[in-house]
Amino acid sequence: MTERPPSRLLAAELYGATALAAVAAPALVDRVARRLPRPVAEGAVTVSLVGGAWATIAGLERLRPYRDDWNHSDGGEATDRFHLVVGGGTTQLLGAALTVPVRARLGRANAGRILSALPLPARIGLSLVVYDLYHTALHHLAHEWEPLWRIHAVHHSALRLYWLNATRFHPLEMLLDATGENLIVAALGLDARAALGHRVFRFIFGQIQHANVAMDSGAASAVLSSPERHRWHHSTVAEEGNTNYGALFCVWDRLFGTDFLPSGREMTGEIGVGGMPDFPQDIIGQLEAPLRWDKLKA
Repeated sequence: MTERPPSRLLAAELYGATALAAVAAPALVDRVARRLPRPVAEGAVTVSLVGGAWATIAGLERLRPYRDDWNHSDGGEATDRFHLVVGGGTTQLLGAALTVPVRARLGRANAGRILSALPLPARIGLSLVVYDLYHTALHHLAHEWEPLWRIHAVHHSALRLYWLNATRFHPLEMLLDATGENLIVAALGLDARAALGHRVFRFIFGQIQHANVAMDSGAASAVLSSPERHRWHHSTVAEEGNTNYGALFCVWDRLFGTDFLPSGREMTGEIGVGGMPDFPQDIIGQLEAPLRWDKLKA
């Protein structure tokens, strides 16, 4: 373990900057769109904000690591990059494409006209809370129902926690999550500006949640699914790992009784797939894992 004290100020800065990036993104797109086509401007702003945040988090892991040993390579970086670029990028696009007809109908619902009267931060915040209810329920089911656990176990196969683990998911699970998220955004009738802010916040917060950074979320941990909480979720001990299912907030875990943050204790144990220490770390092995489950358990 590192001897660096966790920083409450650093946590406040990271959370604050993430919220600011989400709210500011639409205005930045408006400015860039004066010179570039709007789709290009939106892509450029999103990549700049998210990429800058990820680079900052990666740098903080070197400067203020929560666990020094988690900064040492375990050979899984290529697998994580694959899941980020191929799994994450492809499933986001596919999830959006598959839901086009349904989203077109949902976008015309009365809820859209109601939400349009709310300030931008409120529209973004509401969409994130509703999405997180879907994610929490799906995530909980993935730990309780073996067919989904076979897919979700890929996420728990990481042997150390660092920012890039946030997108280590089997493409099938990523597609389920992306499809549901697209439908929720449409059902809420979010305009393009709020939808952009929603995406920016989501794409940054996941990396913070998995970051190997010595930070103290303080009072924010009563609302957010902070790194301090999420580390317990990756524990190989079932009683610790089958908790804290929220991707963004802990309010749903509190409501469902799956919240876990022991007082006066830090997560210092092993992470991984409990009972399966030889779970594959290579790309092909992880893609095939749901089909080879019985052999992996043997």
